Amino acid sequence: AFENANMIDALCLDNMSNKEYDIPKSRLARLTFDLNSLDNLNFDYLDNPLSSGSFCEFVHVNPAWSGICTHFVYGLGARRPTTAANILTKTSIKTRSTQQFQTYLDYVAFGEPTFVPRTHHTLEDTEDDGVVLAIAHTAQGEAHLLILDARQCSEIARIIIPFPGLPYGFHGLWTSSQV
Repeated sequence: AFENANMIDALCLDNMSNKEYDIPKSRLARLTFDLNSLDNLNFDYLDNPLSSGSFCEFVHVNPAWSGICTHFVYGLGARRPTTAANILTKTSIKTRSTQQFQTYLDYVAFGEPTFVPRTHHTLEDTEDDGVVLAIAHTAQGEAHLLILDARQCSEIARIIIPFPGLPYGFHGLWTSSQV
């Protein structure tokens, strides 16, 4: 949630490349309400701003839990000062705690993390049984595909993307071969 619409300007390339600029604050929040009465609105912050850098954007959940009561949300956070989202986070909306994924390199920007459940994943399995995929960019202009253990918040593998100049992207998508 944003206090105003300045986030739109923050995503302009001029601002993202300006070392004096700091990305605006945003938080993971939930709005609940009674469909029969708008008098009963409830707005809750769900993340830990100290762990997320008061920044949470481009969130993703295990698709098997989409639309039902989910426990974990994966998103982008900020190690400030920064011009772009530069950490990956896992937030427990039940405990309102946020963890940072541990990677072997420091990255300057990430694309949207995408949760990929283990093959034949069912609702009887734990919600964070799978991996998180994310494109990560280094200060030297390299792009890597990170494969991260969703439960342990740690790096499993890193694939260097073999062509230079992969542009920053905001959104990610995973589809299984059965689609």
